Amino acid sequence: MSQSYESDVVIVGAGNAALCAAISAREKGAKVLVLEKGPEHKRGGNSFFTDGAIRFAFNGLEDIRAIMPEMTDEEAANIYIPPYNTTEYLKDLMRVTGGKSTPELAEQLVTKSYETIAWMKSHGINFQLIYDNQSFEKGGIHHFWGGLPVKTENKGVGLIQHLNARAKQLGIEIWYESRAYKLCKENNQIVALPVDKEQFLQTIKKYNDSVQEGSYNPTEKDGKGTKGITPPKSNWALRIEKGPFYVFPVTCGITFSFGGVHANSMGEVLDENREAINGLFVAGEMIGGIFYGNYPGGSGLMSGAVFGKLAGTSAAEYAIRRVTVKK
Repeated sequence: MSQSYESDVVIVGAGNAALCAAISAREKGAKVLVLEKGPEHKRGGNSFFTDGAIRFAFNGLEDIRAIMPEMTDEEAANIYIPPYNTTEYLKDLMRVTGGKSTPELAEQLVTKSYETIAWMKSHGINFQLIYDNQSFEKGGIHHFWGGLPVKTENKGVGLIQHLNARAKQLGIEIWYESRAYKLCKENNQIVALPVDKEQFLQTIKKYNDSVQEGSYNPTEKDGKGTKGITPPKSNWALRIEKGPFYVFPVTCGITFSFGGVHANSMGEVLDENREAINGLFVAGEMIGGIFYGNYPGGSGLMSGAVFGKLAGTSAAEYAIRRVTVKK
């Protein structure tokens, strides 16, 4: 069944970067729709499974306490957290990527990191110190090291929980089990994004139609296969018709990808001529040019949040400009 739905900003995915983009766009007054291919009980993507460590630049303990107002003076007196400024962050990023990180994007990530953390806090994301593996105790004082003293409360589980709670408060609509499969382009701008909610049933029907006749014999390669689908099933092909059915999802465990589309520092997707494609924005693991070969721990979540916020703002402002021009 097809349906028409109008929204100012459509966001594909519902992880950390996507929800930051959704909240940011909504802040600007845009009507936002989020599409999540998975079911609601599996929402969050890889962000759900992260340890929650998030790397940002800060000038000292007072910056940390500003995002953790619950920290008591007694606790503060028993910890030592050396400053980790933007120069150090950028140096670490360039060191582990072999100097390949796009300067414009690297600079944006580093310089926007703390203000994005503060913005996340303002939207209900809580943070905790990483005592277990980012500090050591000496003389009764916990010394933090490596420029990575903070994680999201309850790791990735808590991050996704709180981002979704905030999205709901703001009236952001999220469609689960909804896969985006095509971008519609008119006059050199993205104008629509069709959604197929019936893809699962269509896949089952296509498979059933492809099953060839023949005798089923589970004790040997029976040659009873499929025809017309890719990849084909060579043996033991039976139609999915009578329940009960048991489904076991299988996927590769990709926790980080270093490829992605070209984008500028505001999250606009660039074409082959490095010109912005009107109406198309990117954040999270889809943005290329930041990480190569390796990355400073905790930078993945930070990059998703920074560029998610920027892309959401850019998308909302673009949508509002289009509406103003139409009027």
